[in-house]
Amino acid sequence: MAALSIRVAPTSGFTSVAAAVEFIAMGGGLWAAFQAWRRRAAPELRRAWIQAAVGALLIAAARQIEARPFGLEALAPVAALAPAALWICAGYLIFACGRRYAMRRHVVAIMQAAVAVEILALALSGVLAGADPGVARLQEACELLSVLLFVSGLVVAQFASIKSYRFPPEEVGKRARRLLYDFGIEAPPRYPAPYPILFEPGARHLFIIAMIALFAPQAARAASRASGRGVGKQLFDMLRLGFVERIDAKSYYVHDLYRAPARASETLTRVETKNGINRALQQLRANWPGPRDMNDKLAFWRACEENGVASAPILACVEGGRVERLADLSRFDGDLFVKERSGRGGRFTLNFERVGPLRYRDDGGSEIDFEDLIARLQKMSEARRLMVQPKLRNHPAISALADQSLIVFRVMTCMDSYGAPRVTHGVMRLLRRFEPHWPKTQDSDWGCAVDVDTGAFGPMTGDAPATATIWFERHPVTGEQVAGRVLQEWGAIAELALRAHRVFASRVLVGWDIALTPDGAVILEGNSNPDFSYIQRVTRTPVGRSQLGALLNVHFDALTAQLLERTAARDR
Repeated sequence: MAALSIRVAPTSGFTSVAAAVEFIAMGGGLWAAFQAWRRRAAPELRRAWIQAAVGALLIAAARQIEARPFGLEALAPVAALAPAALWICAGYLIFACGRRYAMRRHVVAIMQAAVAVEILALALSGVLAGADPGVARLQEACELLSVLLFVSGLVVAQFASIKSYRFPPEEVGKRARRLLYDFGIEAPPRYPAPYPILFEPGARHLFIIAMIALFAPQAARAASRASGRGVGKQLFDMLRLGFVERIDAKSYYVHDLYRAPARASETLTRVETKNGINRALQQLRANWPGPRDMNDKLAFWRACEENGVASAPILACVEGGRVERLADLSRFDGDLFVKERSGRGGRFTLNFERVGPLRYRDDGGSEIDFEDLIARLQKMSEARRLMVQPKLRNHPAISALADQSLIVFRVMTCMDSYGAPRVTHGVMRLLRRFEPHWPKTQDSDWGCAVDVDTGAFGPMTGDAPATATIWFERHPVTGEQVAGRVLQEWGAIAELALRAHRVFASRVLVGWDIALTPDGAVILEGNSNPDFSYIQRVTRTPVGRSQLGALLNVHFDALTAQLLERTAARDR
């Protein structure tokens, strides 16, 4: 703190450098205020420019406090921190404004350089300023360069040309990330954590480092043995990809990027898909006629029923204590399965095994009759919307691969340039969390790729970074052969997914969860915000090198044109 206190010592007034910093900051504030006035009809841009104007004024205020402590010598430590705090706030506000123009050439690069020089100036001021007059002069020069860069970035934001958004066709991951961040189409954050503060500059970088610290100890050594890439190189990869491409450490291991970091540009991760790019793609067909709701399972089931698409039956819905029966009482005389009407991923499920006519054993081993079952669900429905379904069984062709869980086939379909759906990926998933007697591992699921042309299974793997290097030719519990196994019924599964997508033609791409039962294939649900991570993991192929990549590029072309048109209209 003693070093910091040097900065508030009374001075003989402004140096020429200090005067230049204040003059440039005031000029930047006037420029930002003028742009705020010009953008008064665009609330978001007006707000951004007002913030930039405030930021510029904060820089000028910081210089005033540094030059004239206003009688705060007795509070030297506090007064010393005030300029640094003002500089940090100013940098954040001006950088946030510049981010609104990230689609223009050089703007973000100039702003990033300004932040880097600002950090150097703060470091020199806080640690070394009292050590040498030459260091103090260097610190002032850094402040001057930083404010000059900030103001230059604000000016360039109004005159620079738009970037080119043409990418090599395989670089769909890099393209998606550039569109998401440059045009500010992020949705409320979902991954890696649903907290907006963690996506802000500074906090985001610290969170990236925290994720590296979490996942590297779990996976780095195994990845090094499997790939020959040392732990040090992996750490460097994760820092570079995290800071530049915003790819998190978990994705680095799940997508095998430790084997080929350059393939990051071809890889779609949950960071961009879950945080906005999926939603932006789906909006391209938002005005297309036909059903669209996939989150409400009752509405989804009814749309399937009306259009002849086989789907898992719903026997009853229970909401707010009210029961809506959708089937005869006789349909309830069997094993039952209860889940949320709008939930995903099996977060809340109940099983009721039939032990007698309309009598059941619950997950805890207690026996109840039908009336008690309904009463229990009515009470639970005060907090969540529930639906009752018959418990489905696996087809004999795959039943040996699971014990108690229902095997799920994830089928990815995407519209082509003619508006027809095409199957691009198939995955067989074993939901380990519903298998209480299997050995515990860090994996939630096991799965394998399914060849979309032949129905042949690939080797099986998990979904956790710690098991990224582990693959099974045979089922690790039952011993059944997995790799090379051919599912004769695959054609029916793929055709069902295509039929469903023709019904929900207002969606660009869908991840269909399908069960293969003794009575045939039935759709469990459609996911309009699908996860690309696992399909890339089990196929060991980035989306950019698959047929899905070519289809996505068609839609990215349309999205890019839409975003550029919107930007041109905004900047008129």
